[in-house]
Amino acid sequence: MIRRLLLTSILSSIGLIAWSQSSLEGKVTDESSGEALIFANVVLFKNGNLITGTQTDLDGNYVFSSIDPGTYDVKVVSTGYQEQQTSGVVVLAGKAIRLDFKVTSGITLGEAIVTAYKVPLIEQDNTTQGGIKTADQIRNLPVKSINAIAATTAGLSSIDGGDINIRGSRTNATNYYIDGIRVSQNNLIPQSEIEQLQVITGGIEARYGDVTGGLISLTSKGPSSKFSGAFELESSELTDPYGYNLLNANISGPILKNKTTGQSIIGYRFSGQYRKRDDPDPQAFGGYRAKADSIASIIGAPITFENGTPISLSERIDENDVELLKARPNVADERFDITGKIDFRVNNAIDFTLGGSYFDSKNHFSPNRAWNLFNWQNNPYDNNNGFLVNARFRHRIAEGSANSDETTKASLLRNISYTIQYGYEKAFGETGDERFKDNLFAYGHVGRFDVTWEPSFGIASDTTSPFANPLFPGSPFYGEHFGYTESFTDEGYHPGTSVLTNYNKGIEGVLDFREYYAYNGFWSNSTNSIYSGLHTAPGAVYNSFSKSENDIHTGTMNASFDFFPGGSDQGRHNIQLGIIYEQRHDRSWSINPNDLWDNMRLGANSKHILGLDSTIILGQDTLDLIFDGVPQQFLVDKYQTLVQNNEDLLFYRAIRLLTGQSLNEYVNIDALDPSQLNLNMFSAGELTDRQSIGYYGYDYLGEKLPYSTS
Repeated sequence: MIRRLLLTSILSSIGLIAWSQSSLEGKVTDESSGEALIFANVVLFKNGNLITGTQTDLDGNYVFSSIDPGTYDVKVVSTGYQEQQTSGVVVLAGKAIRLDFKVTSGITLGEAIVTAYKVPLIEQDNTTQGGIKTADQIRNLPVKSINAIAATTAGLSSIDGGDINIRGSRTNATNYYIDGIRVSQNNLIPQSEIEQLQVITGGIEARYGDVTGGLISLTSKGPSSKFSGAFELESSELTDPYGYNLLNANISGPILKNKTTGQSIIGYRFSGQYRKRDDPDPQAFGGYRAKADSIASIIGAPITFENGTPISLSERIDENDVELLKARPNVADERFDITGKIDFRVNNAIDFTLGGSYFDSKNHFSPNRAWNLFNWQNNPYDNNNGFLVNARFRHRIAEGSANSDETTKASLLRNISYTIQYGYEKAFGETGDERFKDNLFAYGHVGRFDVTWEPSFGIASDTTSPFANPLFPGSPFYGEHFGYTESFTDEGYHPGTSVLTNYNKGIEGVLDFREYYAYNGFWSNSTNSIYSGLHTAPGAVYNSFSKSENDIHTGTMNASFDFFPGGSDQGRHNIQLGIIYEQRHDRSWSINPNDLWDNMRLGANSKHILGLDSTIILGQDTLDLIFDGVPQQFLVDKYQTLVQNNEDLLFYRAIRLLTGQSLNEYVNIDALDPSQLNLNMFSAGELTDRQSIGYYGYDYLGEKLPYSTS
């Protein structure tokens, strides 16, 4: 668990730092005389909704501080002057935008002067490096993913919309924000829901805290004042073989309106997006793939023998068995996104926003190029899903200048506001072989192998051994029980349901089950490697299973005000202070399941059976010898196995509870079915010492640890 606490303020005496915010300011003057208009009403609209309003001060200046990035309409109304409006004013994230008005005296009833906003060529307030993309700009780009859109900014690189690299930093050094809350890359909103995308590559503000590379900050779209909706469908099915399909829909509008003003009090915006790509990362010139019927034919009898040497039939294919495909098979990905936002406008000074999103992503992938030709049908899966909840309360205590009786106060301190925000993100992930998923013991299972442990006898080389006895009274020769030896017969192999059992067809007369080309947890390189490792034979199993679960809690509180020490014509100082609290719970667990079988063979018998116990004789067995050319039989004592208990080990005891055997008996692991086995049989040391396993936030068995774990 990671906790992060960041304090920011301009008060250096307590070690805090300031940051910038989005704002809109300007001056209203009489077009004829050039004189400043005092107490003119300036009103801010977004999507037809009244956001807030203010008045010009004694110098004719107005300021909107602490507003969200986006596109606004700004209206100026003053007694004796024609109403004037500028539409499409783009307020950029973290920037101070200036918009001046020159209004005309005289009133024409029913008319208003409306002009379109022109984005200035030079930004007057630019303290960071990077770039900003508005919704209109994003709509006109030929790419859809967040990373691909961000990569159009100088200093960023991304291959086909993959992970972002900012100025040479590592990809995990890029932070993502949605509406001021840091999120993981998986939980980003669809492109259609972005009001503004800001990329910061340098001069990063204090509010973002620990950023080693750069950041991408998204502002989501909000509700509109009138009911509206949109539907979008894109498909490449008729133009290329890559199977790109995108379905996007959104609705927006008011839930509750003020009957007097007609303005929205509660508004909503919801959207849903479904995307499917048959091949999300196609090769430039396609690639060769073995046909499905050819693979089926090979799998039926994959090995042939020439002079006792195994030859893989995969190496005997010809041009009729393969096809050149532009799109790779079995690598499709699907993603479903739902986003929503509800705005509550209590009054002109108080607003509350509740937003959230949910995503569900499923895809298959090729682990490496070796799988592409023969084993594409068994590509593993990678599934992810999660949600994000974001709530914000904002209170503007003093917006704009006060009345004429408070001009002294208003000239010093204005636009006081504070914001409280909380975000919670939850994400899940799982990767594995589609055929087995979390059935870990099935990954490496090939079949049942009947192995027994038979006592081994012979002539003692050391007659002082406690296990050596004269063959007969007065005999100079001593027979000895040496121990127990594994025994296996050809009839002891019983194939399971795995296709790997077919690689054992044709093998005869083996003396050890390890002589098979595939046994539990093992597949011989002589049969799985095609053309010296260039390709993997069909039927290969993805030897990995992993899962993850991540939580992020983020809380922010900040306040701001504008300070005018010499009047508004002498410049404005925007002061902010705040606190950020972040708490993360990151969990990950991964294992290589094939290794479990070797682990079990070692742990079942080798760790507690240390030899023979000279104090316990089980009986006698015969020893066949030839003396003077005459076969003879002699009786030799047979001893019990010597057992030493180890409290740190669990498996050798747990497996005998399953089989009903005593601790002195040997257990044949390869006779068990995967359904009989589970990780609870192991101690932590048995898995971590001899197993390819890694974990944090989970215990060694893959169970979630409590949040309070130290």
